[in-house]
Amino acid sequence: MPWFNRRRAVIAMLAAAVVLGVPLAAKALLVQPIVVEMTTIGSGSTAAIEVVNDRNSTVTVEISVEDLLVPTSGAVSTAPNDGSEFLIFPPQAVIPAGGRQVFRARWVGEPDLEKTKLYMFTTSELPVGLPEGTTGVELYYAVQSIVSVTPPGATSSVAIPTVERGENATGEQGLWLTFDNTGRAHAYVGQGQVALSSSTGWSRTLTADLVGAAFGLGLVPPQASRRMFVAVPDLPTADTFTATFTPASPR
Repeated sequence: MPWFNRRRAVIAMLAAAVVLGVPLAAKALLVQPIVVEMTTIGSGSTAAIEVVNDRNSTVTVEISVEDLLVPTSGAVSTAPNDGSEFLIFPPQAVIPAGGRQVFRARWVGEPDLEKTKLYMFTTSELPVGLPEGTTGVELYYAVQSIVSVTPPGATSSVAIPTVERGENATGEQGLWLTFDNTGRAHAYVGQGQVALSSSTGWSRTLTADLVGAAFGLGLVPPQASRRMFVAVPDLPTADTFTATFTPASPR
């Protein structure tokens, strides 16, 4: 059989893309939650991840672990991780059409971390191959979840020390904001508010809805900075701009 008759395509769906509302295939793997918050000790050191097979055929699924790398500017990336800091059960599962499986992830790494560690869990459909004598393209789904593991008592502390007028890659005018997190825990600035002001007296408050639309989750690692853009079409002419961040109220 020619190689191209047994091709397979992997469709990866990043958690952040889901949060931003990027359309995904109607029939796929459904994974909840896509943002997993864990602690190093106590009840929070275990998390449940539910996988629903929204397809009309049986699938075999597994969860793999990678380090999540969040740079000051630009897109996030991942790095290899052997997964030894987590105990994931079951390691694999066969899920019938329309069925569901709960995977449990338990932190078994260092109980007293210096600061939050960030990971990417990828829930992948494993290839089974086309039946002999058939042709076509096999589609396999991989859904990625952002996972944080935070030491006891660690908190985030976010400020915006730098505001720069500029434009994004598509030419929209606005402001580049640098979020500086000096805390030992990560922060999701997309859940807070940002108050903007200028040297000419102009001001505007971006509600959580607007901030989330601009930054998505807005993940800022602990003891690190993240530079992100917010479009402001009617931005006035001014020498300087300042911004103040107010985090979301604890639930």
